[in-house]
Amino acid sequence: MRCHLVLIACLLAVAPLLLHAQIKKIVPIKQDSTRRDSLTSPIADSLDIDIPRDTIPPVPLHIPLPRHGSLTLLPMPSEHMTQRRDWQMLNYSSLPEILEWILPSQLYPLHHGFPGQFNAVSAMGGSMRDNTLLFNGRTMGDITRGAAALEHFPVEFAENISILSGTDAAVFGESAGILMNIAEPRYNTKTPYTRLWYSQGGYDFISSDGVFSQNIAPNVNMTLGFRRQSGTGRFANQSFEVWNVRGLLRWNLSPKTNVSYSHIFTNHFTGTNGGINMRTTAAPNDELTANVLLPDNNERIFRHDGTFTFSSLVADDTSSAVSASAYYSIGEWLINRNKKLALPDSDSLAMHSWTNNRIGATVRYEQRLFSGLTYRMGGEAEYYLSSTSVYAERGAGQRIAGYGHISGQFTESIALRGGVRLRNDRDRVTIAAGAAAAFTIARAVSLTVDVSQSSRLPSVAEGWQLNRENTTLILSTVRYTDSTTSATISLSLRNTLNPIRATILSFDTAGTPYSAAFGNGGSERWIQLGGEFSHSMGRLRISSFLQSNIGFTDGDQSQRFPLVYAGATAEYDIFRSATSRVFTGLRVRGRTAFRGEQFIPQQWGYAEGTTDLAAAFDGIDINAGAKLGNAFVKFSFQNIVSSFYTTLSTFPRIDRNIRLSVAWTFFD
Repeated sequence: MRCHLVLIACLLAVAPLLLHAQIKKIVPIKQDSTRRDSLTSPIADSLDIDIPRDTIPPVPLHIPLPRHGSLTLLPMPSEHMTQRRDWQMLNYSSLPEILEWILPSQLYPLHHGFPGQFNAVSAMGGSMRDNTLLFNGRTMGDITRGAAALEHFPVEFAENISILSGTDAAVFGESAGILMNIAEPRYNTKTPYTRLWYSQGGYDFISSDGVFSQNIAPNVNMTLGFRRQSGTGRFANQSFEVWNVRGLLRWNLSPKTNVSYSHIFTNHFTGTNGGINMRTTAAPNDELTANVLLPDNNERIFRHDGTFTFSSLVADDTSSAVSASAYYSIGEWLINRNKKLALPDSDSLAMHSWTNNRIGATVRYEQRLFSGLTYRMGGEAEYYLSSTSVYAERGAGQRIAGYGHISGQFTESIALRGGVRLRNDRDRVTIAAGAAAAFTIARAVSLTVDVSQSSRLPSVAEGWQLNRENTTLILSTVRYTDSTTSATISLSLRNTLNPIRATILSFDTAGTPYSAAFGNGGSERWIQLGGEFSHSMGRLRISSFLQSNIGFTDGDQSQRFPLVYAGATAEYDIFRSATSRVFTGLRVRGRTAFRGEQFIPQQWGYAEGTTDLAAAFDGIDINAGAKLGNAFVKFSFQNIVSSFYTTLSTFPRIDRNIRLSVAWTFFD
């Protein structure tokens, strides 16, 4: 042993001398003081020598791919993409609020009355489970409940959000609603980049988010961030608390190839009160006297999401591209509830927990041919496992899917696209397919017609023994756009066979929902007419939207969504320059009478409400904001007349409330 130690010591002593001798042979020592501008390496510094600049090749610096993390590396004209800079002047706190602004005529908000709750959106008469949320092309849904909690995702950890519908959503995600893909942030800075975001509102709502990013080596970027949100809520048992910690490491291998790893940790607590008990509450807009359905229920999730992402433009002319991801999710759900909500006789615990784990990979290939003709193909493979709970059976299985999509501009005025998707999940095969045509009628007018068909398998919470839903969706959109005005009119026809419906199971005469029973119905049909209009007149900009819904369940008219949901916004720029802006404005939304949907939190089920609700509006919001260099300041006085307003049957939106948000970028 001592001989080995002596030998190692001798080698360590002789190594610097040998290295010095080799460097003297390769690079002569320069004594000329005029060469002090030469590039010096760490080895040269330690040996007190100068190495001429031309002997060390510079490290080439690469700009990260603009669409790294996007669902398609080659741009697709039919996707609706919104960049992070597009929502900086909105006074938002989470993803559902951003979505309400982006597509108001197509998305109906399923809002639970306070930030941090299980707020969601309905697209074209569909349910929450008809929507798909992806991050860097990988799924972010919950295995047991079959949907994604939009409030869980930290929106400051997004470069852009792509939204697909119709044929594109069916082919790329087998979605009968909207398909949302969030791409990771794209920072590339030599000096430290820091962004702080803070928001505060009524009922103790406080939210903060921080981002730190810096290139730690040539072409290697590290980004770290956190999010912290909390609030007591307007009504009893409506509090929430969320922690997000995330990290990102990206390596720009070449000007056309990027690889990255991201990790998101989520710790989200939510008081799930089920909404106001309309049977026992005389004044549902009074938080002091209102009775909630579930005063003792709450949920918490611990979740890790790791994602490896690879993107490469293969051809020199960027006509072909390959992207892939490998991912895993590890999650644990905890439900704490009153023991009166026990289901079987053996259900005697107040706290229930189950785990959700998945591991999978995706791959996509894109090729642009002639005249803009582009085909895309891809595949997905995943293994998932969820443990047994009193609200869901054990879920375990493999999911394999493959798809092909083609699009192109066939004439100057006609563009076509279409595709098909095949999936095998739990030995049940589903097929999704669709086709669409876009016509340029005039320079500023276009028409799109889209027909798609897709299927949705039941989630574990709904029951695997149920039949799958089959949805046919027909979309038609007319758009007009010029330098000052834009207008859109859309019509959607939705027909679902074997729809999976929830029925509330109550344990007392007050209608307290202790669980939900799911089953297949006959059919559901929804007709949605939407319209959006915006116009700029100098410093003044006005916009409006309208959404009309007519639905039938097994031939009987449904009141899940209002006949008319509409709103308008007016903004006036007090000052505007290339780097700064100060504005103020008004926003109002309202709906006609309806019953809405009632949310059953134990299984994330939506059932048609039992109480008729009168027409209402949101009480008018006053908005103001300023962009001063790298700082954003946003102010909202929400519901200034303290109106009673709901988009669901039992969740009144917040009353008169002031929200202030600040975002500041340092060392940009």
